[in-house]
Formats: sequence, structure tokens, C-alpha cells
Amino acid sequence: DLLVARSAIEPMAARLLAEQGDEAAFGELERMLDEHIPKDWRSDRLAETTGDFHRRVVELSGNATLGIIAGMLHEITVRHHAFLFKEHRPVSKADYEKLMRSYRRLIQLIRSGDGDAAEAHWRKHLDNARNLMLQGLETVKVRDVMR
Repeated sequence: DLLVARSAIEPMAARLLAEQGDEAAFGELERMLDEHIPKDWRSDRLAETTGDFHRRVVELSGNATLGIIAGMLHEITVRHHAFLFKEHRPVSKADYEKLMRSYRRLIQLIRSGDGDAAEAHWRKHLDNARNLMLQGLETVKVRDVMR
């Protein structure tokens, strides 16, 4: 249900960011990809840093309410992803490269100002991630990961 909640919030934020964002916001996201997210897909910080990227997309959208909700979901997201990456679904090099291409594509779309395309891309990204991450883990509940 965590991934469903994020899918309800983040695509709209991507649209707003594309339509209202500025160079400072776009530059911050690019720096996150270049400097903040680890270069090694096996890093023990990957869940944290990718979670930071998702949270900042929402916060930079300019919608304070969505930003607050994303902030509340952040710790759950990081813990959930760390659990998956370490215990059940280690990130392969191919998956990491695909992830980074998707992040860079989002930045291209928001820079272009195309809200429809940014929203559609981010929805597809989140749907694909949800399907990949939950294969074989459909019965694992977020509350079990948070213990």
C-alpha cells in the first residue's frame, strides 16, 4: 500500500514541477543524480538516496501539502526499500542503470515544461517499480518491515 500511496502523489508532483519548476529545482535534482545517489548499485545507502530523490521531486513541486505527505512517507519508504534491497530483491546493475535512465528522463521532461509527459512518465516509473519490487512479496506488509 505504500507504493500505491506514492503513485497517487508523485506523478501529480512531477506534473506541477514541470509546469511551475525553475532552474534551481531542476539543477538540484540533477546534482542529486550526479553527487548524492551512489554510483554503486550495491551501496547500503541506495534506498536512502533514491528515497531522497523521490521526496525532493514532490517538495520541489511547490505544493506544500504534497510535500508534507511525501515527508511523512519518506522514512517508511527508505526502510521498506532497504528491507527489499537487502533481504529480498538486491538491485542488479541492469536495474540500477534503468533506474538512473528513468530519473534522467524525468528531469528532461520537467525541464521541457511538459506536465502531461512528466506525469505519465513518473506514473509508469512507479508502476514498473511496484511490479518489480513486489514480485513474490505480495503478502509482506509495510507494518512488518517497520518493526
